[in-house]
Amino acid sequence: MKNLVFLLAGVAFIGLSSCNYNDDIEDLQNELDELRDDLTVAENEHVAILDSISSLIESNAVSDVNATKMSVSISLFEMIARVPQSSDMFINLSEIIYSDYTELLPFTNPTILVRGQALGELFEGIARQPEAFDKLDAAATQFVGPFDFAQMSNNDALVDGRARGIAIAKLFEGIARQPEAFDKLKTAATTYLGVYDPAVFSDETIEVARAQAFGALIESLARQPEAESRLNEICIQFLDFSISNDTTH
Repeated sequence: MKNLVFLLAGVAFIGLSSCNYNDDIEDLQNELDELRDDLTVAENEHVAILDSISSLIESNAVSDVNATKMSVSISLFEMIARVPQSSDMFINLSEIIYSDYTELLPFTNPTILVRGQALGELFEGIARQPEAFDKLDAAATQFVGPFDFAQMSNNDALVDGRARGIAIAKLFEGIARQPEAFDKLKTAATTYLGVYDPAVFSDETIEVARAQAFGALIESLARQPEAESRLNEICIQFLDFSISNDTTH
């Protein structure tokens, strides 16, 4: 009788273990299915954008082909942040349009503005997915290029300032959204925007950049007051002004 009880208990245990195992397998399969669906959606969105850009280029519907090509990087950074494990695929797709930022040099004014928008998306992607920093950084190095004023400016203070302000506005928002990613965001800004240097940036360029980014700064301070010191550091290093009362900068 005792042996029978032990036998029944063993059978019950095996049955329960089997149920748990089957549940785990089913949960894992559901997660894989969701990931596959997300990947398919992301890939389709990116391909659709590439097709749209290709059509515009072929039909000569835009006045600046290089600016249109550069806009690919906006979608690229968004997709990498969304599905980091598929970054190689997204980069390969983007290379259909252009393989390296040097192909677009010298940058036209519209291209400089699109580059600012792309950097804004880069900062947003880093804030959303700090773990994907290396993948985003590699893509940015390839498709928008590290900052080089001689290559990336037409000495048009208005355009340069607007592009810089567009990107820094997103930088502020990224810091407010993810203060823990501050070091990565600042590293990216240093690489792709360049820190303030009076020998490089005209007063007018910086004034325009400040005005362009100011609204986002105010919103970021309101959203994340405890990030004031970090936001102030960005203001000083990239826009040459301070929001803090305890500095004379």
